[in-house]
Amino acid sequence: MPIIDHREYDRNNLERHFVKDGGDILYGERDVARRLYADCEKHRLHWHMWHSLRLSIPVKEQQEIEIDFFLMCEAGAVIIEVKGGIVECRDGVYYLIHNNQESVLPRTPFNQAADYKHALINNSVVDSNVFISIACAFPHTPVDRRLANAINKFDILWDKTLQDDPSVSLADFLEKIIRTDREKYPYRTGDLNEVELNAAVRALAPNIRNPLRFSEENIEEFLRMIDVSNAETLDSLRKNRQL
Repeated sequence: MPIIDHREYDRNNLERHFVKDGGDILYGERDVARRLYADCEKHRLHWHMWHSLRLSIPVKEQQEIEIDFFLMCEAGAVIIEVKGGIVECRDGVYYLIHNNQESVLPRTPFNQAADYKHALINNSVVDSNVFISIACAFPHTPVDRRLANAINKFDILWDKTLQDDPSVSLADFLEKIIRTDREKYPYRTGDLNEVELNAAVRALAPNIRNPLRFSEENIEEFLRMIDVSNAETLDSLRKNRQL
């Protein structure tokens, strides 16, 4: 089935879409995106993908959240937190090594993804019919036994060994996470049907009626989409019952 990328990136020139503010390429996210495109296209489920999903929801010290990848299919949804470069875990503390520089991560990538999951649920951003799971991707870090024991989250971690193995499908990996997670909640049975999935997807489209759910960037993107050049027209758009 085709994967629907709601950012509509140019897949032949992904580098232009995965760039930090300073101009550095986000190689980790780019490499994960390549696997998502390739594997979800061949998968039996219908996948919808959002990269860098920013929502104006405060979490801990953050005033808004930015989800690296959010994917949705008939089985449910999954948040992927990506850490490129080399990731190490020592005494419960996570370190990111990039260009021979080591930095301490203020919270674990798994806790970060879990915080975002609870933010989506608590703020009713995603339809309640959609079951949400989490995963982490360290596409440049091969997880050996020592690191796996330290992390203790191997079942939801996509590492370099999997990333480099073309026989392993990232889409299968994510579906298994969702279904395994869903089994822990007996009342959450059955996949979404076409109507339910489409309704859940529409709920994540830019929506100017509820600015608390979407960042300024999303609203500006919506205005560009409908060919409105002046953001001052936002008030009049809100009053238009046809929108």
